[in-house]
Amino acid sequence: MNSKIDVVRTPYADPDTLVQLAHDASADVRYWVALNPSTPPKTLARMASVETDQVLWAVAKNPSTPSEVLAQLATNDSKYVREAVAMNLNTSPDTLAQLAKDKDVFVRWAVPKNPHTPLDTLTILAKDVGWYVRRGVAENPNTPLSVLAELTMDEAGEVRRWVAKNPSTPPKLLMALSIDEKWEVREATAGNPSTPPETMNILAHDPQIEVRWAIAQNGYAPDEVLTRLAHDKSWQVREAVAGNPHTSPQTLAMLERQKSERDINIKESSHVDSIQTVASTIRTETSVNLD
Repeated sequence: MNSKIDVVRTPYADPDTLVQLAHDASADVRYWVALNPSTPPKTLARMASVETDQVLWAVAKNPSTPSEVLAQLATNDSKYVREAVAMNLNTSPDTLAQLAKDKDVFVRWAVPKNPHTPLDTLTILAKDVGWYVRRGVAENPNTPLSVLAELTMDEAGEVRRWVAKNPSTPPKLLMALSIDEKWEVREATAGNPSTPPETMNILAHDPQIEVRWAIAQNGYAPDEVLTRLAHDKSWQVREAVAGNPHTSPQTLAMLERQKSERDINIKESSHVDSIQTVASTIRTETSVNLD
């Protein structure tokens, strides 16, 4: 490998060395300089004015890039550069609000991914024509509860699923999502630690195995729900109950007894099958000899 690239890819590279290599003839070397968090902000600012899109993407991605430089890159022609700006934690609220109006759907999608996105910007993006953008709002833990409530009725099931997965979604909304027509939404609800016990109890009877499996894995599932699921017809669900760190010793002991009984039944069934096979073989051979 190029020894220069070895140097600039090191997260703790010497800043003076990075400043020097920022002028290197190789675009690959400059790319890694632009991506290195140890590169001084002044060097990143200079690179943002003279570099190729590939290197500019790295500058936009760098956690050491100043907000004013990111604001400059937010107007770049490359959607990939603008998307990287949208996800950078140093990007200012004003720049994020600007990018929320970007013509490219994936740039707008990246804005709610940023935990520093202002609440009013999230509210605007919740009405975006692109469901992928609305999904980003649905999964942001800072999204206002009133917006999450609106998104529980979104036409896109994937948006509702991410509302159900959001750790900030209140129990009342999770109760509503527990009867969603899409099993994927109910599964996400079943796995949310904020889902109330009474809702988990209802979901434990869901006809979809993935929903019951999600409940069985939920560390906040009540003991009575886990005990019920320990009798589930699906071995995947029972296995999930056994792996839940909050399953009671009594339920674990019952699962162990069930396993032993199943093993005995399987052995007995195999033994009977063997006897029947031998008997069938004897009858066949006897019939052949009589003929």
